[in-house]
Amino acid sequence: MNELDRALDAMRDAIASHRDAPERLIEPLDRFHDSGYLQRRIARMLDRGVDSTRESVRDIGENNIRLDSRPEYSLHLEIWRAPKPLLHSTAVDSVLRVISPTPVLQRVYRIDGPFDPEVFVADVPLRLESERRIDGIAHAQRKGEGRVYDYVSESPFLTLELSLRPADPYLWFFDRERLRSTYASFSGAQLSGYTLSAKALAAVGEARALPLLMRMTEHPSHAVRWAAIQALGRIDGDAAFERLERAEHDPHPHIRNAAARTLARLRTETEDAHD
Repeated sequence: MNELDRALDAMRDAIASHRDAPERLIEPLDRFHDSGYLQRRIARMLDRGVDSTRESVRDIGENNIRLDSRPEYSLHLEIWRAPKPLLHSTAVDSVLRVISPTPVLQRVYRIDGPFDPEVFVADVPLRLESERRIDGIAHAQRKGEGRVYDYVSESPFLTLELSLRPADPYLWFFDRERLRSTYASFSGAQLSGYTLSAKALAAVGEARALPLLMRMTEHPSHAVRWAAIQALGRIDGDAAFERLERAEHDPHPHIRNAAARTLARLRTETEDAHD
């Protein structure tokens, strides 16, 4: 067992006893931060930026490293070099450890309008809820419920974030200058993998995948459900038609509308073929 694994095991044990009190995540986060492995990695990142030797850490972006991810939590290390042009929503309770040579200003915004993480609405504004200064190495608790966080500093700094759940699969993004919603996108690698798998199965027309795709049409994510229905259309037209009829009553409005349009087109094509 390497040093990273030992540090992660100690943190997991602490998380298991603190799940009902997010503020108590500070203790396991501090233990992990104080591990020799992370201290050396932070020193390298501050000296040279994100280095290319990831050891057993999976890279998910130029400045963002996922250290660990489980069904019950996720752990990220991120370097902030400049104010981000886009901010994104969060619906998770988490604790950050901010590591900075200069003070960092934390701004908390609330989404000031209709907010359903699964149903994006453009041009929804953000309203400033609070702001505070964080000095040196300090903690910042983050709560979900339609909040957006921004961090500003005169110099690059790091955040080590421990969340009780993995990051939202579907994030709203907001223009930092206008403070308005601009688009939404998937962040979850697993969900993106599901949608890509459905498209790949459709491309090769793999009939043996029919039972799996039928189960995927019941997935909690609307994007996975719709990708599975589309894939069914390439493999089994009857099954796809039946799922489209069910999708007219889907809880997500985008799927209901898309299913209604698709069924109307298919019925028109069928009528034209019979004329």
